[in-house]
Amino acid sequence: MFVNRIFIVSILVLSACFSFAQNKEHKEYHDNKKLAAEGQMTAENKATGDWKFYYESGSLRAEGSFNNDMLNGVFKEYHENGKLKSVGAYKFDKKESLWKEYHANGQLAKEDNYKDGLSEGPYKSYYENGQLESSGNTKDDLLDGEQRSYYANGKLKQVKYISNRRGTGVWKDYYENGQLKLETDYSNRENQKGYSESGKLIYVWEMDSFGSGTEKQYYETGEKEADIFYAGNRLNGNFSFNQYYKNGKNKAIGKYKGGKLHGEIKEFDENGDLKTSYIYENGEMKSKVSH
Repeated sequence: MFVNRIFIVSILVLSACFSFAQNKEHKEYHDNKKLAAEGQMTAENKATGDWKFYYESGSLRAEGSFNNDMLNGVFKEYHENGKLKSVGAYKFDKKESLWKEYHANGQLAKEDNYKDGLSEGPYKSYYENGQLESSGNTKDDLLDGEQRSYYANGKLKQVKYISNRRGTGVWKDYYENGQLKLETDYSNRENQKGYSESGKLIYVWEMDSFGSGTEKQYYETGEKEADIFYAGNRLNGNFSFNQYYKNGKNKAIGKYKGGKLHGEIKEFDENGDLKTSYIYENGEMKSKVSH
C-alpha cells in the first residue's frame, strides 16, 4: 500500500514537470530591434501565463495573463510616459466588471462596467482637469436611459434619453453660460426649439414622422425672420421659404431642391415691393430681372 502511494506521487510530480517543460519562452521585437513582447507559449503555440508588451521606446505598454491564448485576470495598459492608461479584468478574452481609464497626466478619464465583453451599467468620463465630462448607463454596449454631458467648467451641456437605440423624451442642450440652447421633443415627432445665448427663441421645428413640416425662424428682437416648409424628409434638401424684414414685409421667396436653389426666386425691398426675380436650375442661376 505504501509503495503504491509513492508510485502515484512520483507519477504526479513527473507529469507536472513534463507539462511545465512543454511551455517555452517567447519574445517578439520591433523593427528597431527593441523588445515588443515577452511571455510563454505552450507546445501548441498558444500564449500562457504572464506577458508584457513594450513601446518602441522600450517603456512598458501593457501586462496581463493568458490562458490557452485568451486573456484572463487583471490587465493593465500604460501611457508611454509610464503612467497607468487603463486597468480591468478579462474573463475568457472578454472584458468583465469595472474598467478604469486614465489620461496621460494621471487623472481618471473613464469608469465603465462590462459583462461578457459588452459595456453594461453605469459609466462616467472625465476631462483632464478631473471635471466630470459625461455620465449615464449602457445596456448591451449601447447607450440606455438618461445620459448627461458637461462642459469643462462643470456646467451642464446636454441631457438626453435613449431607449431601444432611439431618442425618447425631451432632450435639452445648454450654452456654456447655462442658458437653454435646444429643446427637442422626441416623444412628439422630433419637434425642436432653438434659443440664443441671451435666452431668446430663434427657431421652432414642427415635423411629422416623415420629416415633413415647418420651421419658423425669429430675430432676437422677437419678429419672425423666416418660414420654411419641408416636403418629405427635411434632410433631402427639398423645401420652400419665405424670409421677412423686421417690419413683417416679405424679403425673399423661393425654393430649394436637393439643397440647391431651384425655380423662381423673388427678392423684395423693405416696403414689400418686388425688387429682383431670378430663375435657378439645380443651384445655377439662369436669369435675373430687376424691377
